[in-house]
Amino acid sequence: MATLEDKIREDHERQMRQLVAERAKMVRVTLLEEYAYDHFGTWGLVTMRDGSTEARVVGQAREADDDEVIDLTRRQRAVIPGRPIHYHLSLEGIENMRCSCQDEPFSIDKTIIMPLPAAQRYFGYWTKFNKILAPGEVANTEDTVEWQKKLVAATWFGYKKRPRDRSNYVGDDWRTLESTAPPAMPKVEIHRLDTQFRKIPNSEFRPWDVYKFENDCVPDRWAVDPKQKIMSFTEDQFREAIAAELAKLTQPQGRAAK
Repeated sequence: MATLEDKIREDHERQMRQLVAERAKMVRVTLLEEYAYDHFGTWGLVTMRDGSTEARVVGQAREADDDEVIDLTRRQRAVIPGRPIHYHLSLEGIENMRCSCQDEPFSIDKTIIMPLPAAQRYFGYWTKFNKILAPGEVANTEDTVEWQKKLVAATWFGYKKRPRDRSNYVGDDWRTLESTAPPAMPKVEIHRLDTQFRKIPNSEFRPWDVYKFENDCVPDRWAVDPKQKIMSFTEDQFREAIAAELAKLTQPQGRAAK
């Protein structure tokens, strides 16, 4: 009879096999339009990070070291941090680009090959959108388009909200909740690749066509100074203003000329 430790070990090995299998899946990401942002210091450059390489330790530990014994006389070993793993995209292409992810200069263009889990981190788990449920299986809320849309929007810096001047700020004002611009997600097309790095037929995915961020935005009709458009009246002042305007409209033209 298997013990609890055996079951835990089996589950761990199974999860590691699944992780390795998922990391082996690759996609090709193609930038369709110029990226009109410079969040990373260069206009039109898309940078996606997927963790970092393994840190290195200067020097080797002694074979006789015991993990349960702490030697306070030994000098602390120096650790070299890992290098960030970046995936860059640029519509026009960049030659002799320098980045902390590589020692030597390199060139980039509008396409990049990256692991499927890394692409899903930035563009959502689209492979689960059209999943066919088994009898009795309940759909996971996190696998829906609306849920992934929120996560993707937050990944790309969120929606641009209506700017408000502190001098004109009103607490709990509904206008501060309106979105005037979509998230800064690049317009890309993603194709899944097979083991030979060839495009899998009918596997393309365009995030903008699915999420439709622009439908959640409203025109920035309050961009002008609100003090020039909004006025405060009491009820009596409002009635007096209406009465004065009505009197002007009902006054005969001849009498007004005299």
